[in-house]
Amino acid sequence: MPEQVYKFLKSNTVGIIGVPFSGGQVRRVARYEEGVEEGPVRLVEAGLIDQLKSMDWAVDFEDLRVNVSSRPPHDPDSGKLKRPRYVSAVTKAVAEQVKAQASRGNMVLTLGGDHSIAIGTVAGIFTTYPEACLIWIDAHA
Repeated sequence: MPEQVYKFLKSNTVGIIGVPFSGGQVRRVARYEEGVEEGPVRLVEAGLIDQLKSMDWAVDFEDLRVNVSSRPPHDPDSGKLKRPRYVSAVTKAVAEQVKAQASRGNMVLTLGGDHSIAIGTVAGIFTTYPEACLIWIDAHA
């Protein structure tokens, strides 16, 4: 395990949850505005898992991929909300997997996907650790 002593982590494992999801965003015409669903696989291909292992972290990535293919047949937008039923289903699945990893004392790393995956990530962490704090890292900040 890394040399640091952590208050909430009980293991030296990073639970990676891949969420290749773009259902919460507006569909764009230009190709450069698409592709957020490729985020998890691109990060893994770029060596993320090897880098974590090189820092003495165990990595749990198998079977943690959230199923984003079951889109409800009728899911009209509601104001600025895009595909709210679909986003809600994915959010619930993400929250459950984040909670499961956090409950084991693992560091949780959620890879997405569009901005909507944050809802499930935050819900899963705060369900396990109600007094947790949040550090937000975003590509648009």
